[in-house]
Amino acid sequence: MNGTKVTNGLRCAISHVPATTYWILGRSVARLQGTVGIDDSSDTGAKAKVTITADGKPLLDQDIAYGQSANLDADITGVLRLEVTVTDASTSKKSGTSGTTYVVLANAVVLGSAAAIAALGGTP
Repeated sequence: MNGTKVTNGLRCAISHVPATTYWILGRSVARLQGTVGIDDSSDTGAKAKVTITADGKPLLDQDIAYGQSANLDADITGVLRLEVTVTDASTSKKSGTSGTTYVVLANAVVLGSAAAIAALGGTP
């Protein structure tokens, strides 16, 4: 992504129909950190709209093009539901390519106390 190898991430193939995934955080964590971008295996003309919300409040609402990324570091104290919505914003596809756009939420972590992370089923 943006020329950097991603070791941990959520990769989503997208289309012009918005795709949303969510996590229930149980109001137990404090911060969300990570990087959002388009996978380098996508078409070079790829563009995507990425929206991340916490209980309906926007944390990130950005158009991202191939070769770009956006860092995310947000306070999510008291948040119950975290949503990520991605939509293909490309206006055309290059001939001879797959036409697939992949958005990556890379190296994303939620931070909180050891008890809070354990309550989510994670390892503190």
